[in-house]
Amino acid sequence: MYNNTVKGNYESLLELTYPKIFDIVPKAQMLEVLKNMINGDGYTMMIIDTAPNFVYGPIKKIGTGSYCMIKHDLKMKMIFTERLTAEEGKQMIETFKAGMKTDDVNFDATENSITLKKQAEVIAVADALTQNKWMFLNRSGNPLMAKIFDAKVMKELGL
Repeated sequence: MYNNTVKGNYESLLELTYPKIFDIVPKAQMLEVLKNMINGDGYTMMIIDTAPNFVYGPIKKIGTGSYCMIKHDLKMKMIFTERLTAEEGKQMIETFKAGMKTDDVNFDATENSITLKKQAEVIAVADALTQNKWMFLNRSGNPLMAKIFDAKVMKELGL
């Protein structure tokens, strides 16, 4: 999953994605979201290949499924199409620090870019829906997670 994310192989990435998400967001729409995220309104974003430093939590049997929380380093760079002033760069740093929950955010005025590194969380799931093969889902906010996992899974995983 990490390698496909870095390389921008979104079709392959979606083949490794926990399929219950597609009940909420159809696969074709998810593919478009991923592609549009890279070339957004006013910026281009790239995932920078960096040592992921994976940290695997314990595998938990919950109901009929197996789950594992995985943390890894993720480094991103956004290059803006319109030149940012030094003040706008400072504001962007604070916005990204708060929104991405990381202190590792830097503005490069010469490249007109923001680079950030954060610890991402992924939920690995192996259950009947995946034919007991590990598939992955980026951890996101509680409302989305509650649509995918039942209350017992949410509680046991600390979601």
